[in-house]
Amino acid sequence: MKSVKERVETAFTEKRSEFVSVLCPVESEDEAKSVLEGIRATHKNASHNCFAYIIGESGAIKRFDDDGEPSQTAGFPILEVLRKNELTNVICVVTRYYGGVKMGAGGLVRAYKKGASSCVEKAKLQDIRTMIRYRIALDFGQGGRIEDFLQKVARILSRDYTETGVVFIVEFDAAKEESFLEELRDKTKGAAVATPSR
Repeated sequence: MKSVKERVETAFTEKRSEFVSVLCPVESEDEAKSVLEGIRATHKNASHNCFAYIIGESGAIKRFDDDGEPSQTAGFPILEVLRKNELTNVICVVTRYYGGVKMGAGGLVRAYKKGASSCVEKAKLQDIRTMIRYRIALDFGQGGRIEDFLQKVARILSRDYTETGVVFIVEFDAAKEESFLEELRDKTKGAAVATPSR
């Protein structure tokens, strides 16, 4: 799965209707709704603000809305563009200012697809990495030396000092789990206790 690095915007005119499209990275449904509210406020005089979003590392959350356009002629085509491009953690809003000429269902589907596609083509994409967390327990003798290693290969979320040593909670790319654990064993001569953490 991929996401977009930053917000992109495109615009075009079709049969005298003006279409303005926005594609934006989001991390949650609340953030997607906040982006949508902002666009609706910006384009409060528009005829329609149709949208679709996909959220989650595996793209589990999918929503779309035709915002008054005929059923499945706007939001669903936008969603299909996002799905076909294997995007997640994104919202795409295509705003229409009606120009007085009816487009028909097929024309609407093509226009909303074009709006979403033009944003995807313009966007800078990035791979979504699945992150994993581990609890690493060490004795005091190794804590400082291993912390340097951990900072290079993972993100240290917390460190707690106990009576016997230090406990780190770290997060790193799940694809590197095997190599991380192997290197940790080598550097601590098997003394580190590493367990998956939530």
